[in-house]
Amino acid sequence: MNAQLKQIRNGVKKNIAVNRSRVTLTRRPMTTDPIGGGQVPDPTGTVTTEDIYCRITHERSTVPQDTTTPAGLSTNLQRMIMADWNNEPTAGDLFEWNGHQWEVGPVDPVMQFGGVVGYQAPLKEAYAAT
Repeated sequence: MNAQLKQIRNGVKKNIAVNRSRVTLTRRPMTTDPIGGGQVPDPTGTVTTEDIYCRITHERSTVPQDTTTPAGLSTNLQRMIMADWNNEPTAGDLFEWNGHQWEVGPVDPVMQFGGVVGYQAPLKEAYAAT
């Protein structure tokens, strides 16, 4: 590992440590869809859990500059998860945080200096099946 990659990884860890959370990800196993060929959750598989350290963030609340909507701040902020290269979330993972159930969206690896320095993904509020 080169010195630049090591330095940026330490920076990402420090950024996450500013407001770090420990969450337990619940992950369903995936299987191949016999019709479409894509990956889908396996309803008969055993659910696994994994504890990770991450930072739950949200977008800034600002007045929209390029829309014709009424002036004011939106209170509907998109939540996101940030994790370092050792704590990889997977799309579809579920976890509880701050009294709500959340689902991890598509995960993007953050690449710099020839290596992965972290992961980021949007979150959406998940509702338990009743």
